[in-house]
Amino acid sequence: MKDQRWQDWFTCAAGFVVFFLPSINISFSGGAMLGDTITWALWIVGSVIVVIALAALANPRRWEEWAELVLGVLLMILPFALGFHDQVALAWTAIGTGAIVAVLSLWALVSDSHNLPHH
Repeated sequence: MKDQRWQDWFTCAAGFVVFFLPSINISFSGGAMLGDTITWALWIVGSVIVVIALAALANPRRWEEWAELVLGVLLMILPFALGFHDQVALAWTAIGTGAIVAVLSLWALVSDSHNLPHH
């Protein structure tokens, strides 16, 4: 593992938060279950964020940061695209976590632009 960036550690943690959001939401919403589509979307996006962040920790590349940026923006859009924007705690957690992932990936891209391989 060469040149690990702190941003990738935080991005990995954010991915775990996203993955566990459906479970955490049960306590926020008094036990109400999320729809299958929302649950699966959060599991998939969270898992992909974790995998890409771990890959970036092992061998950082520019594509990983760009992928994390796209996933962060996708996460900010999900509450509106999947219709759970009215579940305030869940929606704001998704939006906030997506913003964190996007900002961290941009930060890594800008700060390491001369060190990251392009492929």
